[in-house]
Amino acid sequence: MERVEAELFTDSGNNAVVRLPGGRFPGVLIQGDSLSILRSDVAEVVEAFDQGDVAGHGSGTSLSTP
Repeated sequence: MERVEAELFTDSGNNAVVRLPGGRFPGVLIQGDSLSILRSDVAEVVEAFDQGDVAGHGSGTSLSTP
């Protein structure tokens, strides 16, 4: 593993916009726990679509909350 300094464009939190050394454009960093929640929600939506439930996609997941 290599340690590098990155340019931070946002305040601290569960996500960040950073530019790595040599990078032309910044990227988005998402904490592992937040990424896990997103992955779970997408999996639920995919399963609903696979079962033909296109009208109810997102209900029951954190995607349905404002």
